[in-house]
Order: sequence, then structure tokens, then C-alpha cells
Amino acid sequence: MSTSIRCFEEAISAMTVQGSPVSSQYVFYMHMISQCRVVFDEKLPVPAAIHFDYDHYVLTINPLEKILKESSEITEGDVKQSSIPGFGGFSLLHRVGVLKHEMLHIVFKHPFRSKQLQKRYGNEYKHKIFGIAADCALNQQINRKHLPEKAVYPDTLSIVMKMEIPVGLTAEEYYEILHKACKNDKDKQKALSNFFSLDNHNSWDKSKGDEIIASGMVKRIISKAFEATQKSRGDTPSTYSSWLEMLTRKAQVDWKKMLRHIIGNKRVNAKPTFFRPNRRNPEASYLKGKIKDRIYDLLVVADVSGSVSNEELMYGLNEIHQICKMTSSTVKLIQVDTEACSPEDITKNTKRIDRKACGGTILRPALKKAKERHLIYDAIVVITDGQIDDEDIQAFEATGKKVVWVITSNVDLGLFKRDRMIGTYLRIEENKHIKNT
Repeated sequence: MSTSIRCFEEAISAMTVQGSPVSSQYVFYMHMISQCRVVFDEKLPVPAAIHFDYDHYVLTINPLEKILKESSEITEGDVKQSSIPGFGGFSLLHRVGVLKHEMLHIVFKHPFRSKQLQKRYGNEYKHKIFGIAADCALNQQINRKHLPEKAVYPDTLSIVMKMEIPVGLTAEEYYEILHKACKNDKDKQKALSNFFSLDNHNSWDKSKGDEIIASGMVKRIISKAFEATQKSRGDTPSTYSSWLEMLTRKAQVDWKKMLRHIIGNKRVNAKPTFFRPNRRNPEASYLKGKIKDRIYDLLVVADVSGSVSNEELMYGLNEIHQICKMTSSTVKLIQVDTEACSPEDITKNTKRIDRKACGGTILRPALKKAKERHLIYDAIVVITDGQIDDEDIQAFEATGKKVVWVITSNVDLGLFKRDRMIGTYLRIEENKHIKNT
């Protein structure tokens, strides 16, 4: 294997070494690759593939020059054997193009968007079609000379499908076009099934872990790659800011306004800053003013019963993370189904929160656990899908604390509309992606 992986080493060298004709364009993607785990597998049925593994991305390379595989093309009842180029079978220029192709799959979170589309279409979902659609979207950001001639582009798809395929659409929009075209047309189905693709994207099914964690990981990967590229005087992608925007999930609630309303202001850690005037001498621009952090003593109770999906839970916890980022607060989190887990500290630097249960639904044990641990808090934030009984509501009322109910599903809010309660209703929405992906 050590000899055969030279094809990969040569590609990385071409992306890195100053003086290489492609280094300035590709050094950014080399820095992305350096943050992935690289695996070589001669049994991989495609030249390259990526998948997410809990807290990192894996780039798998088949370094062979040719990969034997069974073709889907059937003639007179016989399945033909055919070969496609392995990573080592591409020219150096095409190898760096393939590596950029795989990194763009990471940037645009295609493994997770595939799962979202599968939920939407159910049994009608076609994984191969989405793979081709995703390739068509991202390949438009790669120099055509740096990919094989048969690579997926709108014009090559137009020829194969015998219909006009527009440019500049998202992967989902291309999928919609191809899905409709193939639905009742066997000729188009066959044409698309035989279409050349750099990777079959089956590796995406191996992805494990939460999408929010994966988004945070991608954001860190491209941020570090950006910083390293600037230091090495390479070219950074013009779409860099759009990528960061796509990967930043913003809070749905104005927590600053809400927490001030239910708790009031608690300021600590005064810091000098020129961006605010000095209160005693506002005309003296050379004197620094002060800015103070706000802290809030919060208890967060997270419903981790079986009726709450991972997506709903992480969506709610993202709101809590926004509180930590906005303030200097450390919040106490207690996960609960029918039993309460031990409290854990959540800060703005917390990168991962693991789900600890998935049983029935009784939230009041969390209050008992907080009392046993002598936790001090001014207010309670409860993340739940709303499928709880009145006894739980009464238990939280009895604390005498203000309660923010973060409801993550479409339920009747009548149960939560109490005089002392503040009902916050969050609806899970489909992710919106940047138009050019």
C-alpha cells in the first residue's frame, strides 16, 4: 500500500508547495484535508468518499489505478463487468480536483442533507439521484479542466437527460428536476443510472453523529483552513463568508430581552472599551468607557423521553448554547425522561452534549435532583415537545421561579398558558441552504 498511496501524496504536494501551478488555488482545501482522518481502502468501489464519524470527518481514498465493479447496464440478461478509474488512475490535475470535490461535500453537509431529503420523500427517495444532483451543484465551483470530462455539470446532464438543466441551483433543486423527469420515464431512468459519477455517495450512510455537531465541526474546519491559507499566502474561496453564514445556526428567541424581563440585569466583569464613551467624561474621546457582561443563574431541564427526536432536542439545546455565548453564564443542564440524570455545566465553549436517556416522560424528577444537589437558579428553561401532563406543570409552578417553556413540536399550547409562565414556542424548520450549493 505504501507505494500505491504516492498518488495521494503527489496531489497533496501539488496543493501545498509554492510554485506548483495549482497550489494557490488549492492550499485552502489541503488545510481542510489535514483536519480529516485519511484512510486508504482498495475495496472502496469509488476513487474517493467522505463520511462524518461523531466528531470528525473521514476521507477514504482508493489509490488503485482501476477499480473493477459490476455495471448496472444489462444486455441480454447478463450483468457486465466494467472498470472505472481509481484515484491513482487520474491525472495529477484531476486528483486535486477530486479532493476539492470531496471537501465541498463536507462544506455543504451533503450527507446530512441527503437524510433530510429522504425524510421528505420517504420510499420515493432515490439516493443515486441526489448524489448526481449534489455533484452537479458543487462541481460548478470547480474548474472544469480539473475534473474528468464526464464529470457532472448542468450541460452534461442536459445531454444525457435530453432536457434543459439550468445552472446555479441547489442540490435539492436539481434533485427535484431529476426526480420528476425520471418518475414515469424509463429511458431517462436508465440514462441516469448509467451516468458517470466520481463517487456513489453510499459512504454517506456510514455517517454517525448529530447534524448540529457536524455543522460546528465544519465551521471550525473551514475557519482554521482560512487562517492557515492566509498565512501561506494562498487564495481563499470567494464564497467563504457564505459558507460561514450557512453553517451558523442563529437563535430563534431574543434571549437578551427575555432574560432581562424575567430576571432583570445582573452585571459583572466590567471591561474597558473605546467603543463606549466614559460616563463621567463623555466628551473625552481618549478615555475608555466600560462594558459589563451579564450573568443569569439558569437551570435547564431537557426532556429526553422517547417522543423527543434528536433533532428537536439539539434544536432546543442550541437555544441554550446561544444564551451561554451571549452572556458569561454557565447554565446547569439536567436531562430527564422518567428519571433525572446528574447535572452538567454548559458554557459557550461546550462543543458536544450527549443524550443520556430515551424513555418515558416525567419531568418533575429533575426538580428533585436540583434540590438534592443544592443548585441555585433564578429561572428555569424547559426544553420539551410538550407531551407532558398537568402534574409536571404544577411541579414547576410550585418552585415559585419563572419558567420558560421551549416547545419543540406543534402541540396545543393551552396547557402552558399560566399567569406566571412565559410560553416560548419553537417550531422545527427545514434547514435553508445557500443558493449556490
